[in-house]
Amino acid sequence: MKKELQGEAVIATSGGVDSTVAAVLAHKALDKKLHYIYVDTGYMRKGEPKEVKELFGELRVEIDVVDAIKKFYSALEGIVDPEKKRKIIGETFIRVFGKKLRKGCKVLNLYLEKPQQLNQQVFYSLNQKNY
Repeated sequence: MKKELQGEAVIATSGGVDSTVAAVLAHKALDKKLHYIYVDTGYMRKGEPKEVKELFGELRVEIDVVDAIKKFYSALEGIVDPEKKRKIIGETFIRVFGKKLRKGCKVLNLYLEKPQQLNQQVFYSLNQKNY
């Protein structure tokens, strides 16, 4: 990862095990080239969002927190099919993440320039307009 990346990278985590482990592993590989966005979906157990923030604090990693709880709740309102929920959650996460990048991230100090890669467990090219 470090050899292929030229410039900065951003990783988004939902606070779940998969994305948090991906963030920690990417941190070990990229260190200061990697910046973190925590998208709070509102679907963590009570107290877990605080634990996520504390974990990154222990790693001495500054994270930019996005409170997207209302957006996720409204997107999933009335949806009962698990596959539809999964797709909506994924799409909403990418949209929230992309919007945050376009608005600017305090940890990135990149309000006009964009990082070369997005990461939500896998890297997305910014040129693919996935967000």
